[in-house]
Amino acid sequence: MASQGSHGQILRSSSIIGASSLGGIVLGLVRTKVAAVLLGPGGVGLIGIYTNLITTASGIAALGFGTAGVRSIADADANHDGGALAAAWRALSLGTIALACAGSAIFWLAGGAIAKAALGDASYGHDVSWLAIGVLLTVLAGAQTAKLNGFRRIGEIAYVNVLSAICATILAVAAVLAFGRRGLLAFVLALPVSTFLIGYAYARRVRIHGGDSRSLTFAQLASQWIALGRVGVGVMVAAITSTGGALVVRAIIERKLGAASLGQFQAAWAISMTYVGYVLTAMATDYFPRLAAAAHDKEAANRLINEQLEVALLGAGPIIVGMLALAPWVVTILYSHKFGAAVAILHWQVLGDVFKVASFPIAYLMLAMSSSGLYIAVEVIFMGAVVGVTWFGLPSVGLQITGVAVLVAYIVYFLCAYLVARRLTSFQLTKNVARLLLLLIVAAASVAALAAQQLLADSLAAIGLALTVTVLCAIRIVRLVGTRGTGANRLFAAISRLRKVDGN
Repeated sequence: MASQGSHGQILRSSSIIGASSLGGIVLGLVRTKVAAVLLGPGGVGLIGIYTNLITTASGIAALGFGTAGVRSIADADANHDGGALAAAWRALSLGTIALACAGSAIFWLAGGAIAKAALGDASYGHDVSWLAIGVLLTVLAGAQTAKLNGFRRIGEIAYVNVLSAICATILAVAAVLAFGRRGLLAFVLALPVSTFLIGYAYARRVRIHGGDSRSLTFAQLASQWIALGRVGVGVMVAAITSTGGALVVRAIIERKLGAASLGQFQAAWAISMTYVGYVLTAMATDYFPRLAAAAHDKEAANRLINEQLEVALLGAGPIIVGMLALAPWVVTILYSHKFGAAVAILHWQVLGDVFKVASFPIAYLMLAMSSSGLYIAVEVIFMGAVVGVTWFGLPSVGLQITGVAVLVAYIVYFLCAYLVARRLTSFQLTKNVARLLLLLIVAAASVAALAAQQLLADSLAAIGLALTVTVLCAIRIVRLVGTRGTGANRLFAAISRLRKVDGN
């Protein structure tokens, strides 16, 4: 029953964070839909590049302090050490403020050069410089999220996710409705502004008792910053590799095929990067702190990885096969009929998401065990595969190769992460998880093949297969929760238990 209890904890936390993240994803898609209708593929492509610039720059400026801060706060909280908690938070907050100011200032001054490198046109430099506001607020918000995450404040994190998404949607939609293409910059900055303001309101409610951080000397703070940097730099380099590589892919498409093709790619990329985001967000919020605490015990860590893998695949599997079956309608609804070329790209990317979801619980082990070098190496190999396949395949295959590149890269990523985990903890998949992963791979490939025919009978067969996978996953989830009874009573009892979150 210990296993079931751990599965239940994962499911409870995932249900809260997942629901809030799903709400954020839906609202994000609403923003994108408005942009697609009012600004067209060119505008959507520019939004993608601006957003990616903020993500890349903030990832560099933050030095991974947010992720490292979660670990230090969670460790001190688990040991009930008020002094260590106060020191960890003060070091994180002061360090983050300094990094945010420095990073945004450099970005502002380098706006013209960044525009020339990313867009091939220095005339965008003025708008790019204003993205420094997004860099500043994104880095600052990272410390707030780390504080909530370190204390496992699941409920508060969920509120921040939902409320910031609502505010961002209102601001972004109002900007493009009122100003059209001139409101594009405000559209991009709406989310960083909203996330910072609402995150600050919730993070300041979390009081730290039992320690006085004001007496810390600079040497003591420097020691804390070094400790944060040991873990954080690995996270930062991996983030730079990921977002920077994505920026390179966008630049390749824009220069070789034009802004319209970039918009098609951005449409598919945005969907594939967000629709299973609730699963990945839940991992970062609940799973990573628990894995870090168990990292010293290889058997416990391996058991936790397999449990998280099973829950992640069960939660994401139905969404993945559903997206494959409904991709043409999803793209048209979220964007417009002008984005038809995005469907084929999306199919390949979504197939890659099966391996993406399977890889992340394993890859977190490297961070939990402070194996930053290995983590960076795996991330570099992944993004190198994306950029390499795109670069060499784009002239002969066309835009569709960008989707194939993502699938190939995530297969490579999964294999690399698995081999590293074998080395670190002798990890291996349990039979249940291996069978589940194989089932989802076969089901996803079958649904994609049927949906690609674009015939009514094949589309209905794809939808039927997706529904079958959904039912099977739901039955397994109910069993993992460990409720008694049968039929509807069992399902309702399971849902009731999922709503209960420890400490909230």
